[in-house]
Amino acid sequence: MFVHKIGSSYRICAAQATGFGQFLYNPLIVHMIFLSMAKSARLSYLMATDTEGKDLQQADYFEQLHAWYQTDLGQYVYRAEAGELEHCLPDFVGYHIVQVGGGTDLAWLAPSPIRQRTLINHQQANGVLGQQIAASFMRLPLQPNSVDVVLLPHVLEFVEAPEVVLQQAAQALIASGRLLILGFNPGSLWGVARWFKGSGGGMPWNGCFHSLYRIRRWLAKLDCTIDSYKVFCYRVPRQSPSMQEHWSYMDSLGQTIWPTLGGIYLIVARKSLTPVDPVPVRQTLQSIPAKGRIIEPTTRS
Repeated sequence: MFVHKIGSSYRICAAQATGFGQFLYNPLIVHMIFLSMAKSARLSYLMATDTEGKDLQQADYFEQLHAWYQTDLGQYVYRAEAGELEHCLPDFVGYHIVQVGGGTDLAWLAPSPIRQRTLINHQQANGVLGQQIAASFMRLPLQPNSVDVVLLPHVLEFVEAPEVVLQQAAQALIASGRLLILGFNPGSLWGVARWFKGSGGGMPWNGCFHSLYRIRRWLAKLDCTIDSYKVFCYRVPRQSPSMQEHWSYMDSLGQTIWPTLGGIYLIVARKSLTPVDPVPVRQTLQSIPAKGRIIEPTTRS
């Protein structure tokens, strides 16, 4: 049934095209090409980590990511991601929520009912309401079993050892705490664009896109299970506002025809009751005291 629907759309689009260029750039045709490539060549990046990327300092990557979010394409992604977080964050309660990276503010956490909010970033940001900690993402300055929710917005794509970041985030969570991961989906048009542009294509194409399959394997090793995941952002990744508007129908159509091929995913994982083996956590290189200190475990009644 799925192949039949795609095939029908292919014939309709081909019949309506007025020239070869319009036919080639039709998003449905691009999806057909992508699926054909994935089936015939069995592209390894769909089920594993892409290990390419520029050898830049992590801070440079996240400065670029923050700048990219100000572009037309970045704003489209930001609005979609904020919308998904607005749906799920109100369901998670507790005492402490932490955002690692993802820009220079805590706007993503606004829908959360948790009052104690902390931003861990590479450098200080002005005007942030909440506690800030300047630290390397490879050495999260969080005490074990001290945080209810951790949000990792596009962090794993731009760190040298994403497994280490996940391990430390899982260690910081309390039992049954939630780990939220925003990532670029390699099994999508965004993955195709990344494949053609290469690591020199700029942000976000210079990151390492990780598949849902790989994230699931990493989480399983940390005694974390995926409660749910959502895939979204089906438009062709082009910066042109007119093209974004032209392809706006792809977001609703994609949910029906190819629900797993969106450009962005949101994973909600839960830490099991079995504690993760303790891993030494080093003190942050620099603390920025907005409201105090490193988060410590709390006693719950």
